[in-house]
Amino acid sequence: MIVAGIDEAGYGPLLGPLVVSACAFAVNGDWTEGDFSPAEKLWPSLQRSVARKGPLRNGRLIIADSKLVHAMAGGNALLERGVLGMLRQSVVPGAGLLNLPIGTAELLRRLSPAVEYCDNVGDDPGELPVMDAASATAGPVRVAQYPCQPWYAEPATSPPEEQNKSAGIPAFTTIQSVDIAASMLAGTMADADTSLSAMWAAVVDERQFNRLVSATGNKAAVLTSITYGHVARLAAAFARRDLVIVVDKQGGQSHYVPAMLRTFPGWKLRVLAESPQESSYMLSMDPQQRVMISFREKSELSSFPTALASMTSKYLRELFMAKFNAWWCGRIPDLKPTAGYYQDGRRWLEDVSAHLAGLGIGQEELTRLR
Repeated sequence: MIVAGIDEAGYGPLLGPLVVSACAFAVNGDWTEGDFSPAEKLWPSLQRSVARKGPLRNGRLIIADSKLVHAMAGGNALLERGVLGMLRQSVVPGAGLLNLPIGTAELLRRLSPAVEYCDNVGDDPGELPVMDAASATAGPVRVAQYPCQPWYAEPATSPPEEQNKSAGIPAFTTIQSVDIAASMLAGTMADADTSLSAMWAAVVDERQFNRLVSATGNKAAVLTSITYGHVARLAAAFARRDLVIVVDKQGGQSHYVPAMLRTFPGWKLRVLAESPQESSYMLSMDPQQRVMISFREKSELSSFPTALASMTSKYLRELFMAKFNAWWCGRIPDLKPTAGYYQDGRRWLEDVSAHLAGLGIGQEELTRLR
């Protein structure tokens, strides 16, 4: 059985990227209609090397709601250690640990095999159709391979022994800390007969976000399209292995049947639950292709893969915001960094407004449409 989760970071802020991630694991267990508990059981299965909350002991990493992790002392380091420790696990059981990515661009390539890229951000994204499981090789959103704004630029090429350090991976912790976490996790996952199946992320920068919002009329459509793109790709890859997906609820929506039918044309659909707290569905194409999906409030608290997706999204956003602040603070004296959220984002925009013309940057390239 495959247990997966999807979550975002950066949907509300005024500045910086939107990131939507999907994570999936192969686990042992019986697939039962309406039973989403395998998503939560990963925590006790991996408890030897994974903690659900602090304090952390014996070198364990934490997998939890990214907001809670980020609020802890050394939150960015904890996010990074968890994400990179998991990313080093091969999707092929027994294949050994993968190397750390060299730089942020390689990190995105490692996390983005499911994203359709355009050659440059100037390409017209056009319509944003909800993707269906039968055509999962085509993406609903076309995003640039790497954000093109100067504040996200990778550093110049350096000698191999300095590349991780200069490129900022890891940015908030040490290579040794990630190595310890990855090695511990590999042993625990092998003993639990659990393996990583997918870690995917879509990063939409400010300029792309604005183009997509303009094309669709609202930002909710952008988030929805990326989310269902992940859902469809998960189904295309894993429906024949009995797939369970837990998605963090977006807004106050409780009825997802139309979107499910557009995403899975020709599939049989059964509503398992629809309420403000949980909307769950059973989908099947034939006896060999089965998908259960649940949209849940605070799903990061009850689903390990969703918590990891939350951390992956938050880590990527924090990584890019660190680049953002380093670039701007290096050019404007006494500028205070920003996390990009609305109130402080307005303060930050006021602080930089007098400098934009001299830097050749228009505010429309910088400020996200809401």
